[in-house]
Amino acid sequence: MKLKLRRSQQSGMTGTVKFSLYAIVDLDADEEGALKKYKFGKSTVYESPKGAAASDLLRATGGSLSGITATIAAKAMNQILSVNDLVKGKEITCKDINEMIATEEQIREGCHTLSRILYVCEHFEGEEIIDIDPFDPDA
Repeated sequence: MKLKLRRSQQSGMTGTVKFSLYAIVDLDADEEGALKKYKFGKSTVYESPKGAAASDLLRATGGSLSGITATIAAKAMNQILSVNDLVKGKEITCKDINEMIATEEQIREGCHTLSRILYVCEHFEGEEIIDIDPFDPDA
């Protein structure tokens, strides 16, 4: 798996700077096969604080605004990044540079987790030997 990130910025008419991060992931054939077989495409890799807050608010209202509605609303706000989005490529707009850095870190972490999941999927019915260091009471 290879994660490609592209950072960009634009100056607005009022002099504010708008930051965006474009993310796309390249999968090898085995990873792509496991992704399809185990249906991980809808899994969330990133949800912005704004999108998470919107989801939480809509879920908290209950009734007709179910969790599914909250997720759809947050996704419509372009604040949720799924595995499918990453495979196709998607741009996320950030309010400032700090949010862009946090977004990038969360996407990287999500990709590391996905990579580990796909690795495990490819190694079912097998055996893995893991060396465990001896306990060191002075550490």
